[in-house]
Amino acid sequence: MRKDVRAYCIRPIFAALTATLVLATTLTFTACEEKKKQDSTTPTPTETEAAATEKSVSSGSVKLLDTFTEKDGFRTWKFEYDKQNRIVKIEQTITSTDEVRVDTVKVTYSDDSVTVKNIYSNGSGDVKKYVKSGNSIISKEDTLTIDKDGFIVKSVEYWSKAYEYENGNLIGIKGRSLDDGSTSSHNYSYDDKNSPFSKSNTPKWLFHLLFLYKDNVFESKNNIILHSWESEMGGDCNHSYQYDSDSFPVTETTECYSDGNEDTIITHYIYSQPKATTFTDPRDNKTYKTAKIGSQTWLAENLNHETKNSKCYENNQANCGKYGRLYDWQTATKACPSGWHLPSREEWGKLFHYADGTSGTKYPYQSETSSKNLRAKSGWEDNENGTDKFGFAALPSGTGSDKGKFNAVGSYAAWWSSTEWDNDDAHYRSTDYSFDADDVSGKGEYLSVRCIKD
Repeated sequence: MRKDVRAYCIRPIFAALTATLVLATTLTFTACEEKKKQDSTTPTPTETEAAATEKSVSSGSVKLLDTFTEKDGFRTWKFEYDKQNRIVKIEQTITSTDEVRVDTVKVTYSDDSVTVKNIYSNGSGDVKKYVKSGNSIISKEDTLTIDKDGFIVKSVEYWSKAYEYENGNLIGIKGRSLDDGSTSSHNYSYDDKNSPFSKSNTPKWLFHLLFLYKDNVFESKNNIILHSWESEMGGDCNHSYQYDSDSFPVTETTECYSDGNEDTIITHYIYSQPKATTFTDPRDNKTYKTAKIGSQTWLAENLNHETKNSKCYENNQANCGKYGRLYDWQTATKACPSGWHLPSREEWGKLFHYADGTSGTKYPYQSETSSKNLRAKSGWEDNENGTDKFGFAALPSGTGSDKGKFNAVGSYAAWWSSTEWDNDDAHYRSTDYSFDADDVSGKGEYLSVRCIKD
């Protein structure tokens, strides 16, 4: 077997007329803050922060469900989505010194328009309809000009604003008041992680209507790390984040400075917990986790179905329980249960290419990124664990030979493909600390099996 080593602080609103509905991650200076207290209906910092910290997020299905701010009390926001992963409802609970207030925004979509309905805790409300016309989004009060990707490049409401983007991130806004002609300028820089709404399919321009948050930072791919602005109340805000293993923020600490004032807000993000899916093999009633990765559905564990010409690493049954069984190629081609099959070389390539994220160039579908994203979060020697970004949970199951020898458990994983090289050899896919590899091996060698759904 060959083994390759390979703004002044702007107060956000949920819609243009919703000046009282403030978003969780807003940075408002002390002069803007109302005193808040925690009541029995609001989670304690310890309970909710723990939930945010321990949250495991699966890319592709992640949704921001809740946020809460921590500063002399709490504000909590809950988000609901439709089947297209678009925001359809936002519910904000504010606990202040004299009341608990719940305000709601409901969003409905049609082919050419979006309707935003604001419902306030005092029973009042308003409805605004936004109609798409060419490259414009038009309502009675607003006119937004968008580019081909849906980003706002110009807006005209009480201010006329021009927007500048770089690599999908908003990096500048220049504004002019339609009332007095005063101007403002905002500049932003970013990290390389995911923003809280990275996976939402809500139209990008709609974020401008729902969240006038840091002047549309939610339209950007990443998290803002520095916001500076020039206006009558110019200042700077610095943002620091704590991330989960999938690079989504779980905690944001923001410090803003303006005219000698300082303010710090801590925001916690709580995401969806995707339901684990399983498959039970009717042949032996063994149950396996499954993972949908791109358009493919995989067993998220190595096959452990006992059959002739299969073995446990070092013939130790405990290793079968941990790593699955090892099979020669002929057996592997028939080992998967009904409705599943041994993946072809092309199907393996599609998986690793999807997991890459950087389009590896050293060999087709080979890169450090794909290997890291598919390796399990634990079980690899020398702390060479992966991020398990897609739930594939590759473990270092090692290999066996037709001579009875075993090799590389703890540091190397290899899986058969159904694609032959010649009469004696077949393709397999492998991963170790550095790269994934597409290679060939003798059909008598013993490798792991991962099944893919038909």
